[in-house]
Amino acid sequence: MDALQAYWKGNCALVNAHHQHEDDMFTPMLKEKVNYPEKLEADHDALMKMMAGVDSAVAALAAGGDVAALVAVFD
Repeated sequence: MDALQAYWKGNCALVNAHHQHEDDMFTPMLKEKVNYPEKLEADHDALMKMMAGVDSAVAALAAGGDVAALVAVFD
């Protein structure tokens, strides 16, 4: 479980940094230049909510434990 938790911590940090860049710079620039679909923001919000659920489930994993809560995040 330690390896999975370490991997997820790094992956989560990378994806969060990517999304923060989009929120701070890329999306505002696009909104000035094109008709930015609201669905893109809704999809982004849903993805971030799912990632938070994965983050919590991965943090709660213990050696020999059950991964059902982690799998359930994707349902």
